[in-house]
Amino acid sequence: MQAKLIKKSFLFREWEVSDGQRLFRLAYDGMGIGFESILKDGEPLVKVESFYWFAPRFEFEIDGVPFVVTVRVWPWLQIRALRISVSDQVIYSEGTMKVAGYP
Repeated sequence: MQAKLIKKSFLFREWEVSDGQRLFRLAYDGMGIGFESILKDGEPLVKVESFYWFAPRFEFEIDGVPFVVTVRVWPWLQIRALRISVSDQVIYSEGTMKVAGYP
């Protein structure tokens, strides 16, 4: 499986994800006031309340396949790092995940 970044903005990323047979769009949206979302083809898949700070990890399944999206955000509200893993295999990564107190 692979992910290709197709849209990037302040607290938003969108990718085309393909496994060779199917293609869908996956997005992280951190622009909500008090919540963050993972979208699949523009529809909310996971929505997490985040009143105090950004959620660092989203775990979900698409067609029985486990996905993990890990996000790190700078104090000035910009994405520091983001990683997508599918079945424990990284298919997209940007920035550095090393942050004090996080693995």
